[in-house]
Amino acid sequence: MMVSGRDFVVASYKMVEDSGRIILGASSVEHPDCPPVKKYVRGVVEVGAWIVTPKDKGSYVQYIS
Repeated sequence: MMVSGRDFVVASYKMVEDSGRIILGASSVEHPDCPPVKKYVRGVVEVGAWIVTPKDKGSYVQYIS
């Protein structure tokens, strides 16, 4: 099964809270330095985020899309 390659252009955000929780967010953007390339399909991230909360013996991880 052949699937076309993908590329993404996103603006991202990172915030680290005093509690140690980390929030990473991203959304697709257009940028003049990153035009579409014919051999790839431009992927779109409407809204994507990771929330990583430290716990005693690991982390609690949430993904939002």
